[in-house]
Amino acid sequence: MIQSVERALHLLTLLAAAGEPLGVREVARRSGLTVPTAQNLLKTLAASGFLHFDSRERNYRVGFAALLLADAADPMACIRNFAHPFVERLHRETRTTVALLAVWQGKPMVADWCEPERGLAVRSCGRIVGNPFQLATGRVLLAWHPELVPEGDGEMLDTLRQIRAEGCAVTENIGGSGVLAMAAPVFDACGGAPLALGCSAPLFQMDAAAKMRLRDAVQATAREMGGAMLPAWQAAIQAE
Repeated sequence: MIQSVERALHLLTLLAAAGEPLGVREVARRSGLTVPTAQNLLKTLAASGFLHFDSRERNYRVGFAALLLADAADPMACIRNFAHPFVERLHRETRTTVALLAVWQGKPMVADWCEPERGLAVRSCGRIVGNPFQLATGRVLLAWHPELVPEGDGEMLDTLRQIRAEGCAVTENIGGSGVLAMAAPVFDACGGAPLALGCSAPLFQMDAAAKMRLRDAVQATAREMGGAMLPAWQAAIQAE
C-alpha cells in the first residue's frame, strides 16, 4: 500500500467520525502522526475539496468532495451536510432565521435552515417553494435561473435584473409580514448559482446600520460557501 494515501484516508475517516471540526494538533494527537505530517496531509485533502479549512477557527472538517461521494444517492442530503455549518454559524452571528434554497430537478427547494427558538417559521427541509418570488432567497434563485421565471411578467423581470446587478435580494414587509429578508447567491466554479443563502428578521429590529451588517454577513458567508465548493467542482470538471 502507498503510505501517504493510507494516512490521508485515515485522517479523512478520523474527521468524519469526530463529528466536529478539529485543529491540526488535535488531528495529530488522535492519529499518532507528527504535527508537520498531519498538517501537510490536511492541506492536501483541503486543496482537493475533501476537507474544508475554516481560516477563522483554524480547524478542518469534512469537505464537499467527500460529501459528494458519500451522499451521491441523495444530493439534497449532500447539500445539507455541506452547508449546515455555514448556516448555523450565520444564524449564531446574526441571531436571525437563516435559510438555504437550492434548485433541484428544476424546482426551488428548502435545503437547510436554522432559526432562533422563538424565531420566524421556515418551511421544512426538502419542501418545494411554491412562490419563490415572495422570498429573498427565492428571488436570488430566479435571478440566476431564468428557466424558473414565469413568462410575461415584466415587473418581475426588472426586479430580477436589479438583483443580478446588485448581487443580492432584499424584501421588506412582503404581504404585510413585518419581515425583512436578505439573500445572496452561492456561486459554483462554473459561475452558476445552485444555492441561495438568506437571513430574515422582524423589520422593527432592523435600522439602516443593522441592515447593512446583515447584508455584509450574508454575502460574506455566501462567498465562503462558494469558495469551499470550488475545489470539488474544479476536480469534477477536470475529470470530465
